[in-house]
Amino acid sequence: MGRTAVLLFYCSTAWLGGPKLLNNLSPAEIAWVAGILEGEGTFCKSGSAHARIKCRIEMRSRDADVINTLRRLTGVGVFGEVRRKRQPQHSPQFYWVVTRRDDIEALLLALLPHMHTRRAEQMRLVLAGVAALRS
Repeated sequence: MGRTAVLLFYCSTAWLGGPKLLNNLSPAEIAWVAGILEGEGTFCKSGSAHARIKCRIEMRSRDADVINTLRRLTGVGVFGEVRRKRQPQHSPQFYWVVTRRDDIEALLLALLPHMHTRRAEQMRLVLAGVAALRS
């Protein structure tokens, strides 16, 4: 596949007046965030030793407007377009990723009641990873 270059657009919480983390959202907006992450999100914890544990929440889509809406509503994360050599007929792919521990924890705790069993279990594993990093 070759090397992938990534163009990042950092979603600074300063630009948005601090992290929203779903506090000021309507029930419909919270449901939208939960639904899009339930269907398209990735909740990852990797590593087992304290120094190697890495946690993240990520979503990829060909629809930049969906990724931008997710970033705008949550107020956290990094938005980017994956840049790689592709055929002209292929669409670009965009992503949103959250790696900051405090943001991961707050977002997962806010969304957990809205998620189905399988996703909720993935989220609990990531929360356990965040807790291990704090100890």
